[in-house]
Amino acid sequence: MKTRRRSSAKGVDDKNNPLTNNNDQNQYLEKVRQKREQNKQRLADLGLNDEFKNSLKRNRGTIISPKKKNTSIVKVASSVQPRRSPRKANKTVLYTGEEIDNLESKLSKNKRKSGSNNLDEDGYIRHVVVKRRKIDLKDQISEEKRKLYENIPHEEWLEDMRRFFKENKGNSDNNVQRSMNIVRKLALGLGVQHPSTSDFFKKNVKVKLSDDFREMLDEASEWVQNNGGDKGNGWLIEHPVKKCFVYQQERAERGSAFYKDAKP
Repeated sequence: MKTRRRSSAKGVDDKNNPLTNNNDQNQYLEKVRQKREQNKQRLADLGLNDEFKNSLKRNRGTIISPKKKNTSIVKVASSVQPRRSPRKANKTVLYTGEEIDNLESKLSKNKRKSGSNNLDEDGYIRHVVVKRRKIDLKDQISEEKRKLYENIPHEEWLEDMRRFFKENKGNSDNNVQRSMNIVRKLALGLGVQHPSTSDFFKKNVKVKLSDDFREMLDEASEWVQNNGGDKGNGWLIEHPVKKCFVYQQERAERGSAFYKDAKP
């Protein structure tokens, strides 16, 4: 049975290890010394002497920060002259505020022309009242005829009015619906609210078929103008009231309702 020869802890034979043999050890150290001399001579030829190496030792471990860029602001000569106060320079003041006074006077004149200049003692705009805008319609029926419609229930004349404009006049569904929605609010006493000022027209006042719609139309026009106008071009209140006037006249000429079964 073959036995393995023991080796050193590092697995190297003692005879072949230069550190355990004196002759070999001396030869090894001599080679190391010669190699160092060669390296030293090589450094000297390159100009890397001991002084350079010492400087490397001194600088070892130091952090060299990068150079900062020159961020200084370069001032450029400006042709614009700095502002100077006439008061401090003992000169005549060119601006006295008269320009603003003249501008305010022009604005006030324009307001008076447009009928919107109505200020109180503190300079705030009061409730504006403008001249009524009369609408040229045919003659209104007499007050005696209008009284005959005083006791007609609103359900009856509202439905008859809807069918009148839908079937007799041939108005579109959208036209009839927009008009009757406003007329129904007036008949129920809900009133019509202005979208700009939230003010109401005929709130808590139930409109009847016997009312004077010619006079109501003038009141509606005045109410619209006092509250900033109507962006709907009359559909807010004036067109529906005008349709009430037309229906009242046509029904008076007919002498009765247009549809006997007009109740909804």
